[in-house]
Amino acid sequence: MLQLAVCDDEAVCLRQTVDILRAALGDTPHQLKTFENAPAMLAMLAEDGYRPDIAVLDICMGDMDGITLAKQINRLAPACRVIFLSSYAGYLMDAYEAEHIYYVLKSDEAARLPVALRKALGALSTEKTLTLRRGGSYQRVGLDTVLYLERSLHKMFVHTTDGDLETTQSPQALLAGDVAAEFIRCHQSFWVNSRVIVGMEHETFCLSDGTRVPLVSQGCARGVFPAVGRAHRAAGCTGGRSRWRITVSGRTFCSTPASWRRGVCFCGACSTGRDFRGGARCCSRS
Repeated sequence: MLQLAVCDDEAVCLRQTVDILRAALGDTPHQLKTFENAPAMLAMLAEDGYRPDIAVLDICMGDMDGITLAKQINRLAPACRVIFLSSYAGYLMDAYEAEHIYYVLKSDEAARLPVALRKALGALSTEKTLTLRRGGSYQRVGLDTVLYLERSLHKMFVHTTDGDLETTQSPQALLAGDVAAEFIRCHQSFWVNSRVIVGMEHETFCLSDGTRVPLVSQGCARGVFPAVGRAHRAAGCTGGRSRWRITVSGRTFCSTPASWRRGVCFCGACSTGRDFRGGARCCSRS
């Protein structure tokens, strides 16, 4: 379900904005929260883990202006699309201090806010996300920030570059749709985002942040190699069935299925051009 937040310290303007948004959304399922000041919204973001998909912010507010609030939203909820509202065009240049998708003058709000909303919805639709159910609300998490999923008892933990999130959803519900193809189940309790895998060593996946996620067995390692290969091919890797040529951050390395099983790190282990565990060699020295 789409999550929207509106923050404006003028009650009349706040109601008007909500009415325009609901009319523009029509039958689209959504949940809309309103805030009468920026500190109240920031507290829900920082303390309660609230993560809206779209935030409509008045710029000129008393305790904290909308641009400062938007900067905090950029930090705490980077997937959120921000729309600025203002009665003045004079804040237009200042607004570029924060990531936002549209600047709407309140004098044109009835005509331009639906346009801004459509642009924000379009930006959300092109980004792959996980949708987490947290209590009575839903939160979208950008796939680029997800490291891996962990199942523990009846809970799923989503480990991201911004911290850990918890949900009671089943793995099947969490990985519904096309995002399932982005994850590799390497263990009974772990699903790894294939985008962040940088190597494999000692029966563990090495992730881009340094985390190591266990493989259940040598057989599992053999089973996931084709999936890893497909993921890296999708990222621009080339190679035949027996030898992979993988480019990471402008550097090209070679590997084989056998060296994957014994351990290889694409990012840095070959950077000296020496043989690495399992026989992988830097392509520049092959």
